[in-house]
Amino acid sequence: MDLCLEIPYHPQLALTEEPHIFRRRRGYLFEAYCTIEASMLDALGHNAQTFRQRIMESLEGKYYEAARRDLDHMIRLDRGQGALCRLLDDLQAPGRVRRRADAEASQEPATFERLLNDQGGRSVVIFIVDKLSLGERDWVSRRLLQELGHTSPELAERLLKRMVEAAANDAAKLGDYAVSFEEQGDLNAAEALYKRAIDADPKYPRNLWNYGNFLEKHRRDIGGAEAHYKRAIEADPKSASRLGKYALFRRRLGDMNGAEAYFKLAIEANPQDAGHLANYAIFLKNERGDYDGAEAYYKRAIEADPRSAFVLGSYALLLARQRGDKEGAEGYYKRSFEADPKHAGNLTNYGQVLAGFGRLAEAEKILIQAFRNLDRSEADDAAEVCFSLWLVLRMRGRQAKRWEQRFKFLIQQGFKRSPWDLDLMLQQAEKVLSAEELDYAKALAAAFLNESKVADLAKYPRWQALEPIDPKASPAAVAS
Repeated sequence: MDLCLEIPYHPQLALTEEPHIFRRRRGYLFEAYCTIEASMLDALGHNAQTFRQRIMESLEGKYYEAARRDLDHMIRLDRGQGALCRLLDDLQAPGRVRRRADAEASQEPATFERLLNDQGGRSVVIFIVDKLSLGERDWVSRRLLQELGHTSPELAERLLKRMVEAAANDAAKLGDYAVSFEEQGDLNAAEALYKRAIDADPKYPRNLWNYGNFLEKHRRDIGGAEAHYKRAIEADPKSASRLGKYALFRRRLGDMNGAEAYFKLAIEANPQDAGHLANYAIFLKNERGDYDGAEAYYKRAIEADPRSAFVLGSYALLLARQRGDKEGAEGYYKRSFEADPKHAGNLTNYGQVLAGFGRLAEAEKILIQAFRNLDRSEADDAAEVCFSLWLVLRMRGRQAKRWEQRFKFLIQQGFKRSPWDLDLMLQQAEKVLSAEELDYAKALAAAFLNESKVADLAKYPRWQALEPIDPKASPAAVAS
């Protein structure tokens, strides 16, 4: 150890009385003793880094009692909790840990799963669950909670109880825990935490809004969702984000006057938010048929954010479908792809527009890109692309059965319909398809747009004989 360390002289320090350092908790003498102590511990190998390495080796060798003793020492050292967090990293990603050269080749790496399946190892995990410091390293406890949720629900519940007790009446933290559980799919735990968070602070807008969204999405409780949305807006009436989302909620309910009122409130709260401006433009276009008003708001949105792929693509669609401005639409689609070349929604719409203009080879290429980039868990988006590719290929006189099969799978799975039409493509299809094929194409389009029309497909023998294929199982590089 470093022999240059010195103990400062202090006249009140005597061998016959309790040292002054222990009566006065801070000061230069206290700091000197702390420095000496840290130096001695480090020289003896009593530092967090050394302990962490030794604990990991003990766990790999299944020397669990030794690991427990070293854990107990480590967490009381300076930086001990930081070392415990790194140890958790090692257990969650054992491949990153560098093993000693003399380690047995057959020695199994230490992982949470292995420890939990061994009685001695499980006691080590319980020790970590009970001793992990909560608070400033909250992300560590959340990640451990997620890990235990998959491997040991009872220990996950034990850790959660500690976390909730530590959070006490901290509404923000309880709400964050609720969101984490919702994302992991543990809906009962999420709901309990949302309720506790709201009890802790009944006027905390984020928790009120998130719980409303939870009720709408997972419980289908529209009344409960609406009540919490309103409470969130009352708690923070100037939140443009929540006002805009509530406008979309009113639109989903079919309350167009209420939706319009809240769209306007959102824009008033933040006149430069391109998303709110574009959403109101879409509302004016689709619900009011006010294309001039929609175009005015699209232009404001583009001025507010000239690089928004969503806004640029939405305006391009209006130019193509409602204005018949092919050149203008193409220009804005190109700008949207410069901003985000993988925007699946814009790729889908652009492919449909190209098909409607009779540029079928280009349409096929763009729609293939859309399929590669879309989130296939969103059945409505996937069904739209599959139908569009089927129709484009049939218009080109090519085989398209696999797209038809994917479309059938999604139709059978079911999805929520949104206001839309496929008129531009179908008008082009009338020019090239046979009467029989066109009738079938229109029936597929009707089933996509309206769930009540799905039963009508049963009258087509080809649909009845068609074997569905899950699009999620399709490779990223697809062929027709």
